[in-house]
Amino acid sequence: MELGATELAPPLVRAEADTDRGVITVRFEKGIQDALATPDNAGERLFLREILLAIRGMGRHDVARALRDHEMSNTIDAFAPLGLKKKVFFLSAGNMPQLDGRGLPHGRMVQEVDKNLLLDPIGDHFRHEQHFVTGAIDPGRVSAVINEIVDFCYQEFTSMVASLSPVGLLEELVLRHESNVSGAFKAKLLTATRLACFGQSPEFLKEFSEGLSQHSEAAVAGRFLVEYVAATPPKGLRPLSLSMYDALLARAAIITTYGMLSDIVHFQIARVDVDMLGAGRLGFRPDQYRAAMRDYRMRFAATQASESAARFRRQWHDVAPVDDDWRNEVEMATEAEFGFPLSKLLELLSFAIELGLYNPPVVRMRYEDVVAAFAEREGWNRQMVEDAIKMFLYRPRANFLKPGNGYRAEDVYPWRYGRRLPAPY
Repeated sequence: MELGATELAPPLVRAEADTDRGVITVRFEKGIQDALATPDNAGERLFLREILLAIRGMGRHDVARALRDHEMSNTIDAFAPLGLKKKVFFLSAGNMPQLDGRGLPHGRMVQEVDKNLLLDPIGDHFRHEQHFVTGAIDPGRVSAVINEIVDFCYQEFTSMVASLSPVGLLEELVLRHESNVSGAFKAKLLTATRLACFGQSPEFLKEFSEGLSQHSEAAVAGRFLVEYVAATPPKGLRPLSLSMYDALLARAAIITTYGMLSDIVHFQIARVDVDMLGAGRLGFRPDQYRAAMRDYRMRFAATQASESAARFRRQWHDVAPVDDDWRNEVEMATEAEFGFPLSKLLELLSFAIELGLYNPPVVRMRYEDVVAAFAEREGWNRQMVEDAIKMFLYRPRANFLKPGNGYRAEDVYPWRYGRRLPAPY
């Protein structure tokens, strides 16, 4: 090398062709992470070009001629134009901890077969205990019938949980719930790239809408299961199997679905007709409500899809600076309502996320150790930490539906939004 010459940096991507074996090996330099850590597909276009060059080098003459530099650039621009046609992601788990799937099992939606298995026992209960006969149910009794379905499933749910061994149970439930949360976040994040790759169609919107509903159902049911076990730990011997988890999740889903339906009837939001069918099951005809919800889900899915590109790009952009006056107003408002400014609560949650990132997938610590570890941080002391943690702490109690401390039974209903009772995590 001549004196004063500048050494060229190695290419970020190299594709090596083995003609005899018909194999192409793609090698990446460390710097490729910067090219991939963008909201567009610039990094992928680099190794797509290298792969095409390798194919040209090992292909027949007519293939090589078709992949000349000019045609190759046109091919890349035609099939992978610079933009959101992206299949490789390089993201910071610190910025998006929901994507950290280390140690998590595969996501598990509420299984339709397990919900359907409950329809016969529910029907038998009303035929034998309430002496229902085939035909329409008196509209005046519909609300009571729905409430009894919720109670029937709740009694089964509590009996099944009581039979379980507490050893590792809460950790397993948190793992499975976190897996569903991570899957929902990932599906929502990748909507923009799916649209860029495959386009939007009525079939896509239908599938996307159904996916949103399934993730939402699993999230609410799974969270309720975690809340219940945290509040009323079982003392049984039975280990949690996948079939038991599916059965519990199905019952939790029916409790939340029919609980919300009960509120709809009670507050006269929509009319719901109920029949005792000849097959021995209860039949529901919430036609007005069902049509409205179907229309809402499709509109919501369309809105989410249309906003997906902007939402996707925001994941790589720095947070915009916040106006100091607005920040001060929020700090004063949250301190007046919660006893802590928002910045302090965010510090607490950031610390919890940090613990999870360094100790995946579930962190189990003694209460005293958590308090001591956080109290060492600047601007905090032990009393402040304990007061802040109380806002998120879930303690065992004798009766799940009687939370005490000024809370009402409605504060633990899983279908209610904006509940006052602190979340378990």
